[in-house]
Amino acid sequence: MTVKFIVYSFFVLCIYSPATASEDLVIGDWLTTVDDDTCWMAAHPFSQPSSEVGRKYHQDIYFNVAFQNGSPQPEFSIFTDKIDKHNEEVLVSLGSETYEFPVKLGTAFSKSKNDRDILFQILKGDTSTFVLKFGETESSPLLSVPLDGFEYAYNYISKKCNF
Repeated sequence: MTVKFIVYSFFVLCIYSPATASEDLVIGDWLTTVDDDTCWMAAHPFSQPSSEVGRKYHQDIYFNVAFQNGSPQPEFSIFTDKIDKHNEEVLVSLGSETYEFPVKLGTAFSKSKNDRDILFQILKGDTSTFVLKFGETESSPLLSVPLDGFEYAYNYISKKCNF
């Protein structure tokens, strides 16, 4: 009976451990996730116009901020299933600055030299915008990254991840 109990306990532990490995919290428009080696923030961009009534959130597009291995250095990315077919890079505008996000393996990644500037501009309240092409000549409308909750989500992540 003891061996059976030990095997059963080990099986239950293995099954349920991954489910408890990450910690998720929604703050404003941002989902924060803390797991063993990465702290994440993610939001769904919305189409212009920016009025609450006219906003259309794109549930299949993710704007992500990752902090790898407890590092305070952010890494930005944009993901959707359709990004690699017609986008070699995505241009993200923040205030008067435009940043190139090269596309690799279906995800647009910021250049590391720009990450701190992007973070500080978003924390300052500059709304980032970008366009994704979903066809050869057609492109989606201007997409905006929501700022509601970004600063609180960043402060939460920085405390949870000790940076």
